[in-house]
Amino acid sequence: MSPTESAPTSARFGEAEDVPRKKKFPACACLAFVIASICGVVLVLLVLPHVLMTFAGPGPKALIGVLKIQAALASYAQGHDGKFPDSLDVLVETGSNGRELIDSRDALCDPWGRPYLYEPPSPEHAEPRVFTYGRDGEPGGEGEDADLDSLNIRSER
Repeated sequence: MSPTESAPTSARFGEAEDVPRKKKFPACACLAFVIASICGVVLVLLVLPHVLMTFAGPGPKALIGVLKIQAALASYAQGHDGKFPDSLDVLVETGSNGRELIDSRDALCDPWGRPYLYEPPSPEHAEPRVFTYGRDGEPGGEGEDADLDSLNIRSER
């Protein structure tokens, strides 16, 4: 090859001529993939808790119920200068913002159909206490008959 002739571009850079070039995806395809991924994550986050509640036994449902009530009590106290309610019934009443802290009275009952028990903060315990006596409805017990108490849940974490 003479100095005036130029070699093909791929030969000059040491590339083989039969190597296919990468295909570029259009920007809209990449954007569609990102949007589909985000929708998938959101769907899992919204649906998964409901699926777990459907297939979970009474113990995990009771735990989730206690934690939901604890969160609602904390929200109530924030809106009432740190004062907790005297009973759980106010959590299902419509507040000044037009919303309830707990969506239904059913959420105030444990998986065995009995109301969760509640004690506002006192000298014995600085935090509100939400608890259930388990399947048998009696203090103590093991397995599904065991008590579930918000004060014990916090200390076990």
